[in-house]
Amino acid sequence: MRTERNARRGGCAAVFAAAAIAAAVFSAAAAQGTQKQSEPILITFTRITGVTHIKNGDEILRTLTPGAAPAQPPANRIGVYVAEGRAEIAVSSCALSAAAGAEFTLSADTASVRIAVGSAAPAQLSNCAGRVAVITANSEFYFQTSENAVLFKTITGKVLLSDPVSGETKVLAGGDSQSVAAAPAQKAPNAEDFKRQKP
Repeated sequence: MRTERNARRGGCAAVFAAAAIAAAVFSAAAAQGTQKQSEPILITFTRITGVTHIKNGDEILRTLTPGAAPAQPPANRIGVYVAEGRAEIAVSSCALSAAAGAEFTLSADTASVRIAVGSAAPAQLSNCAGRVAVITANSEFYFQTSENAVLFKTITGKVLLSDPVSGETKVLAGGDSQSVAAAPAQKAPNAEDFKRQKP
């Protein structure tokens, strides 16, 4: 009897030990998943055809010229001035481009990107949920991604949001927003997709 009880106790201990190990593995995996979700959206300069400056206020942090390898800025909130030619920037799954004279600030967190364009020249956001957004001078604009949709919103100024497939263009003035399904096969966006804090 004593041997049988010891065997049962040993079996229970083994079960508890296995459960503890499984819980630890699950917790570690969950922690890794949370860490990935909290990583900010990357900003990468992919193509330069002239001279572009990465700035922090009035200070030039780095100057990019043609032939340079794709560059990531030192922070996720930067100033950009296109002195000559054209600059192309990958941010989230979208492409941001601007020509000579354009100056803007660009910031990104874990799910949204904000672009504030100066007075000289516009900037253009392409390949973003199938839309093209022209951010006019003196305008501030942001887009936010969720699993099912992309939300576009103009904070100040004016943005021209167009659908190259249908040819439809909508003017988003300050305070206006529009949400677009991330892919045609996915459900249309709803209020539940955007519970994050308003800008």
